[in-house]
Amino acid sequence: MWNNGNGSEALAAVLVFGFQEMLLYKVSVAHNIDKAPAGGIMQKVGMIQEGLYG
Repeated sequence: MWNNGNGSEALAAVLVFGFQEMLLYKVSVAHNIDKAPAGGIMQKVGMIQEGLYG
């Protein structure tokens, strides 16, 4: 169930829709620091970290 690429595919599709269809300038996301795989998915699709909140 995990580590099969579905998360990164889904996030990439959301980003394409947001930037191409909705003409967004920026997309902001967050994840729990104890859920490191979520951060990996974000990096895999090309997102960059701007800061830490907490």
